[in-house]
Amino acid sequence: MSELLRDYQVGDTILGSDKNVVTKVQIVKYAGASKDFTPIHIDEEFAEQAGLGGVIAHGMLTMGVLSNFVEQVAAEEADVVQMKVRFKAMVRPGDEIVSRAVIKEKVGNLITLDLETIKGDEKVVLAGEAVLRQKA
Repeated sequence: MSELLRDYQVGDTILGSDKNVVTKVQIVKYAGASKDFTPIHIDEEFAEQAGLGGVIAHGMLTMGVLSNFVEQVAAEEADVVQMKVRFKAMVRPGDEIVSRAVIKEKVGNLITLDLETIKGDEKVVLAGEAVLRQKA
């Protein structure tokens, strides 16, 4: 992101420059870090039998990618004061995900962003909103 946050106007889109390819190794590392060893995330056979077609990434792993993007948007200019999301679709090993934001509103020193994380086929996997407070 080369532009300064204050230069964006309502309706402008900010696209994440980092494309993240989710891997099985990343999912297993996340399971270890979060202590979430639910079999649908780490056991291929179990996930197949559960009708998922294979293991899926933790929703919070995907949210971590989105949170990192929001922090990059805020940079040194703003603080993230609120963020809420809805999980919309599963992310699988091999999926490439990227986040984007649309400036929804600018009121005083508050900026509201509409957020999405999408996978390669433009399917929204995570949607939400963040409120940033610009620093003086």
